[in-house]
Amino acid sequence: AFEKKISKIIGNKKWELVIVENGSSDNTFKKLCNLKKKIKHLKLERLSKSNYGKSLKKGCLISKYEFGLILNIDHLWDDIFFKWAWKYKNLFDVIIASKRSDPFLNNQSKYRKILSSSLNLILNFFLDSVLADTHGMKLLNLKNLKKEIIKCQLSRGQFDTELMLRLSRKSYRIAEVPIPYIEQRSPKNFMFRKIFQNLFDLFKLIKILNKIKINKTINYRRYSREDLKKMYV
Repeated sequence: AFEKKISKIIGNKKWELVIVENGSSDNTFKKLCNLKKKIKHLKLERLSKSNYGKSLKKGCLISKYEFGLILNIDHLWDDIFFKWAWKYKNLFDVIIASKRSDPFLNNQSKYRKILSSSLNLILNFFLDSVLADTHGMKLLNLKNLKKEIIKCQLSRGQFDTELMLRLSRKSYRIAEVPIPYIEQRSPKNFMFRKIFQNLFDLFKLIKILNKIKINKTINYRRYSREDLKKMYV
């Protein structure tokens, strides 16, 4: 389905699908190998251990094209975001598909909203972040950003956050636009282990980014859903 949607907008021979299989323990990789036989422009990589940040970093670095779309496997596709982002791709270094910038479109559970808001509060207070969201779907100008992607030190869940805050501190051109968001998978528990790991990573992130001083104006714009509808037509 993604293949047809993307090809319709940018052409069938002008892109590649990079999948980094993230250390699954089932037969996912075998299915992907079979899929690769059917899709010629599919590039398949595999990690021996599950690591969200390493998989994203690897996918970005091995891509051969100027632009890259980060699309988590369980993320909802949004036509309006992709059409708008592709049309205005040359105006920005990264366009963030934000689940938090419009509460009307955000259908996360209250528990997930509390976790996301807590994370953002920490980022706002300790690192002067202006972003509403750092995770999820993004269109990246890989030609401009690979040198910053290589510098990122964190993996797991905070890779996105480190990259986005590095870019904002160095005055890269960032746009954030809202998308509808519905949780695909409900948490099986309260994710205490994940929370503690993220807190540990956040302390490391603060230490890393405090060495990168903000000495330029932040080059950041946030658009509404209506802006997207009006501007891509």
